[in-house]
Amino acid sequence: MNARKDSLQNWLRCSRLLGQIANISNMFVPSRKFWTWGLYGLGFALKSNLGLPQRQRLKLGSDHGVSLSTSPSRAEKAMESSIFITWSKWRAENMKFSDGRTVLQVQHPWVPFRKANNIILSKEPAGTLVFVPHSVPGIPSPALNLNAYITFINSLPKEFHPLTFCLHFHDMRRGLDKDIKKRGFRVTTAGNTLHPRFANRFYSILRDFEYATSPTIGSQLFYAHELGVKYFIHDYQVKARGEELVDAGDAAWLKTLVARIEEAFSRDKLNLYSAIKDDIVRDALGLDIEISRLYGYGPIQTFLASE
Repeated sequence: MNARKDSLQNWLRCSRLLGQIANISNMFVPSRKFWTWGLYGLGFALKSNLGLPQRQRLKLGSDHGVSLSTSPSRAEKAMESSIFITWSKWRAENMKFSDGRTVLQVQHPWVPFRKANNIILSKEPAGTLVFVPHSVPGIPSPALNLNAYITFINSLPKEFHPLTFCLHFHDMRRGLDKDIKKRGFRVTTAGNTLHPRFANRFYSILRDFEYATSPTIGSQLFYAHELGVKYFIHDYQVKARGEELVDAGDAAWLKTLVARIEEAFSRDKLNLYSAIKDDIVRDALGLDIEISRLYGYGPIQTFLASE
């Protein structure tokens, strides 16, 4: 019965039609040009934080996840606006556009949104949420041998069990969940990435786990640590897609940052307090931008008022 319930819930979360209905009911129309605000509920969260109507257009370029690169991608360059919004300190300090646009750091919209909605870690979190490296349509998928990967993950010590696999929307649509469930594991998903309440769904899953893990560095690492979930990067080798390096002239910076994150979030340091972990996540999500500064959103309000 639980497996059937999970399957129904995952199907509903992945429904594109229900996502469109949710956007319409909120009078939110995703922008093709400034597409990042339509992803992962970022625009919904930001406008909720600012008390703006959901129909308000955000004619601003922005990050969509936590980018490790300090160079703008082609897609980011194409979002023509005088302001580009980033969550990370490293992008705010080092990112440059050839057209001279301003790079403004704000606190990641999910964080004040989470707090305003009183989303906290469960009282008795248990087990491990395994984030499977996801595919992107049109981009070669990470080289992942699923059977070998499941065998590897299942060999984790007893303290990390039970295991639940979290899949991206694209991989659910590819039917990857069926292959995992055949091996006897539970599968969950935050669903359609265009749903306005994606953040609510993501946190409703994550908050129930004591641990979370992945073989690669993804945005979920930063969200999990900020929430209080113990996150570790396991040492299963996956060849990354490499999209972070597209148009990036900062290979040395990426190499240094990746090594720092992998070292801090290695499994052997899982139960050790580390100020380095806190520092990394603070810089990634803009956590040092205080509420007294409106999480850095003041200039956004000014910009939108002038539109």
